[in-house]
Amino acid sequence: MKTSGDIRTLANTLFLLVKKNWSAEIRLHAFKMLQHLVRLRWEELNPEEHKNFAKLSIDLMYEIADPCEDWALKSQTAALVAEVFTTMIFIFI
Repeated sequence: MKTSGDIRTLANTLFLLVKKNWSAEIRLHAFKMLQHLVRLRWEELNPEEHKNFAKLSIDLMYEIADPCEDWALKSQTAALVAEVFTTMIFIFI
């Protein structure tokens, strides 16, 4: 099912909104929206984009590992990475 809006623009915007220069609330919602993007629109990305998305998600884990980061943000980052890799594994089965 194709929904409106370019998935690449959405993903790029959301990856910007999870950066530390935004408030925790904005970052948390951006992480949740990235998860929904993976669940609902993953098939709109090509294999190279899947790989790049996965790499960016892993990079976020390193950024969020800071002890000063909010627990909710750490949890949401882990959930995003799990969603990405579960989806990628499901595709290859």
